[in-house]
Amino acid sequence: MRRLRLALVIATLDRAGTEKQVSLLARRLDPVRFDVTVYALTRGGPYEQELRRAGIGVHVLGKAFKYDLRVVPQLQSLLAAHHVDIAYTWMFTANAFGRAAARLAGTPIVLAAEMDTGYKPPLHHRIDRFLARWTDAVVANSEGVRAYGLRHGWPPDKVRLIHSGIDLDEVRQNPALQGPLPDVPAGRTVVMTACRLTRQKGLLYLIWAIGILRYAKAAVQLWIVGDGPERGRLETEARRLRVDDQVTFLGARGDVPALLRRADLFILPSMHEGLSNSVLEAMLAGKPVIVSDVAGMRELVDGGRCGFLIEPGYPKSIAAGIYQMMAHPERRDRMAREGPARVRDLFSAERFVRAHEDLFTELAAGKGLS
Repeated sequence: MRRLRLALVIATLDRAGTEKQVSLLARRLDPVRFDVTVYALTRGGPYEQELRRAGIGVHVLGKAFKYDLRVVPQLQSLLAAHHVDIAYTWMFTANAFGRAAARLAGTPIVLAAEMDTGYKPPLHHRIDRFLARWTDAVVANSEGVRAYGLRHGWPPDKVRLIHSGIDLDEVRQNPALQGPLPDVPAGRTVVMTACRLTRQKGLLYLIWAIGILRYAKAAVQLWIVGDGPERGRLETEARRLRVDDQVTFLGARGDVPALLRRADLFILPSMHEGLSNSVLEAMLAGKPVIVSDVAGMRELVDGGRCGFLIEPGYPKSIAAGIYQMMAHPERRDRMAREGPARVRDLFSAERFVRAHEDLFTELAAGKGLS
């Protein structure tokens, strides 16, 4: 089979979970078999530089506002000019604009990736169902996302499950800190979270939970790693509850594996989630994890065997989860031991990339692209 020209289409290249998966796939695909270019509809970001350093072509189209339809003919022209064989779009914005552009460009194979189970307005579901007729495969990154899609009308014969992947070496090696760490008073348990600071991640409830634990005199220090539109609101709430001395905002960092080595627990209280990269990293690093009892996360921690499940949106449940992990070291240690094996078995980068290569090859053979 000849070398296939692959376009990976995504909204941005910010430091976030889906963007990390796109960068991982682009950099790890076999360059002898696949010629990869990444198209960011709105803006670049940290992963743009990572891709360029790896020799991957990147085009940033500069979509100016939510319904900026000018990006469709712009992308159509690029796909046609580059004679793209496979257009692979990621998440709703890119799935909508990217699949329309690929259809207009006459791209032979079109795939879409979905990685979340959150609320979509009915119009978005109708758009997904309409575009599915021109889509060769829809990739779900967890059983929870697959079930969510089938409930909303994805064609069952087109849905493929490929779990998210993580670079095992990146976490296993001993990375250096890229910035200072705040002082932690002696005796405090460091609870860390790392994510984009959006409402979806449920961090307001986490800060309220820290207030409950303070009232209970539990010695906890929360590190919040990441940035996003909710940061100002979260900082204000921490001050209002007078827990700002127990909540530290570290901002966006590229040294999460190094920070994990200095944390005692990891938590992600998302309202909904497909499959979290940061939780994968924490489990691989041997950290006990506390996660919301939602479809993708429940699958990730094997129904609670490899992590403690909490009720999303309920500060008392979050506080109880942290307290239980602090109070029962034998349970905490067991979860820390079992987490790395589960990540290595199901979520390695090698498995993730190989599954995609097999899918691309299968679809290309079916279209006679040899």
